Amino acid sequence: WVLMPHCRGTTFQPLLCDAASALRFRRAEFSVRDLALLAGAFAKTGIASVDLVGVLNDRTQDLERADDLSNRDICFFLVAASQVESWADEPFAVANVVEVLRRDPSSFSSHDLSTLAQAFSRMGDLGQTPLQNVLDEAFRRQLLGFAPRDRAQLLGALAKAEGPTRRTALVRLLVRGLAN
Repeated sequence: WVLMPHCRGTTFQPLLCDAASALRFRRAEFSVRDLALLAGAFAKTGIASVDLVGVLNDRTQDLERADDLSNRDICFFLVAASQVESWADEPFAVANVVEVLRRDPSSFSSHDLSTLAQAFSRMGDLGQTPLQNVLDEAFRRQLLGFAPRDRAQLLGALAKAEGPTRRTALVRLLVRGLAN
């Protein structure tokens, strides 16, 4: 996307919209991972597709068990919900937030935690409680296993976070880790 700006409006955006339209009629052929990746693509472009949101909302209700969602898929859905205007209020976004709250935070990788923190920091009130859980887990791990990029994402999420967070000790830990 970044490397081909001249093709964005004329080629890539129409192709994404066509994919979302096809999804509406052939949803059975798309796996949850396919939907997550497509949602991630729309997040990168900032395009709000009514077709895609409709399918994501329907698919959320169709999932027999939320355990069918991988942690990475949840991250893709929540990043999309946080970046595309008005998607944070959609049922698929709320269902994914609830699923993150239901899961044990230690089951998420360090990269997933930093991605979730970034998404939750953009989601306003809906993201406050899960953001705090993610930050608590990062602090509990003392940032062990967090790559510099993950640490920078966490620091950025803390800077964007609205409302109170227990952040002083984590900020110190992040700054020290990034300075080394």
